[in-house]
Amino acid sequence: MNQKWKAIGLVIFGSIVYGFVSITIKMAYERGYSFSDVLGMQLLSGFMLLLVGTTLFRQWEKVNRKQLVQLLLAGTLNAMTGIFYQISLQHVPASIAIVLIFQFIWIGVLIECLIERKRPAPETIISVVLLLIGTAMASNVVKVGLSGLSLYGVAFGLSSAVTYSGVIAASGRIAVQVNPWMRSLTMNSSATLLVWVLFRPTPFTDGAFVGGLWYWGLIIACCSVLIPNLCFAAGTPKIGSALAGILGSVELPATVFLSWIMLQETVTPVQWVGNAIILGGIGATRLKLKKRKTVPFRVSDGQPL
Repeated sequence: MNQKWKAIGLVIFGSIVYGFVSITIKMAYERGYSFSDVLGMQLLSGFMLLLVGTTLFRQWEKVNRKQLVQLLLAGTLNAMTGIFYQISLQHVPASIAIVLIFQFIWIGVLIECLIERKRPAPETIISVVLLLIGTAMASNVVKVGLSGLSLYGVAFGLSSAVTYSGVIAASGRIAVQVNPWMRSLTMNSSATLLVWVLFRPTPFTDGAFVGGLWYWGLIIACCSVLIPNLCFAAGTPKIGSALAGILGSVELPATVFLSWIMLQETVTPVQWVGNAIILGGIGATRLKLKKRKTVPFRVSDGQPL
C-alpha cells in the first residue's frame, strides 16, 4: 500500500472512532452523570490507558525541554476544545454547535497557508466548500434556523473550532520525532490536569465512579483520547494539518450514521444528502494527492524510515 495512503487511513479511522464520542457522552448523561465528572473521567481514563500502553509497548523516550513545552501547550488546546464545545452546547442547539466547531476545516487550511506562506490549491478550496455545505445539511441547521442564537454560545463554538484547528496543526508539526505514544501521553497529561483543576470533578467522592462512571470513562477515553490521538499523531505529520482537517470531517457522517443505528435517531433525506456531500468533499482531495510525492512511513510508530 502507498505510504501516504497508510497515513490517510489512520487519520480517517481515528476520525470515525471519534464519531462514537458524542453518542457515548449522551448515553452517560442520560444515566445522570454530570458534565464535570464525565469530562474528568474521560481524560483521566485516557491518561491511564496511554500510560499503560506506553509502558507495555516500551515507547518511553526522552523528550527535551522544548518538545515538552510544545506538547504540554498542545494538550491544553485539546482540553480547551472540549470545554468550549460543551459550553457552546449549553447555549445553542447541538446542530448549530456542530456547524460552529466544524469551521476548523477552513481554519486549518488557513493556518497551514499562513505557516507555509502559500495559497491553497483549487482542489482544496473546492473540498472545503463542499464540506461546509455538507456540514450545514448533515447537521440539519437549515431546519433549526439561526434566529435568536446566543452570541455567548456562538463565541464558544467558534473558539472550539480555533483550538481544535490548533490541535490538528500541532499534531503535524511539533515534536514529530517523538513516537505517537509518548506524544499523546504528554499532551493528555496537561489536558487532564487542566480539567481537574478548573472543574474539580468529584467521581471518587460522590459515588459516581463505583456507580459505573469508570465504565463510561474507559469507553469515551478509547474513542476520544486513545485511538484518535494515536492515529492523528502517526498520520498527520505525513499528510499535513490542512489535509488532516479535511479528512477529519468524516467524523460527522460517522456520528449521524451511528446515531441512526445505536440511538434510533431520525435522519432526514437532507441530512443523508449532506453526508454524501461531505464524503464527496473528502474525495475531492484525491485530485491533489495524485500530485504529491510520498515519504517512507512506518505505521508502528509514525516515524520516517
